[in-house]
Amino acid sequence: TDATDINRTETPRANALQIETPARFQQFISGENVVVTVDPRDWSGVASMTLLLDGAPVSTLTAAPWRWTLAAPAAGHHSAVVEATDAQGNSRATFVTFSVLDL
Repeated sequence: TDATDINRTETPRANALQIETPARFQQFISGENVVVTVDPRDWSGVASMTLLLDGAPVSTLTAAPWRWTLAAPAAGHHSAVVEATDAQGNSRATFVTFSVLDL
């Protein structure tokens, strides 16, 4: 068995938290709402999820659906970070960047 055979048989490590919307680098028009949805994937013990927009907390959800609506974010580049926490206090985070165009 050579190294290439070993690499082909390894199971890839899945990210346990995924932002489904918005898409990475997605662009919106000024005045549009932005919906952030998260799939905890294989992490079933989620107790809460907190959304931060550009580093500022937006809100915390304690039950699915894991979805937030950002009412017409200001024009510019933005970063949405979602941190999920389980009942034992373990946390995982993921992020996405998007832009709002002032047309």
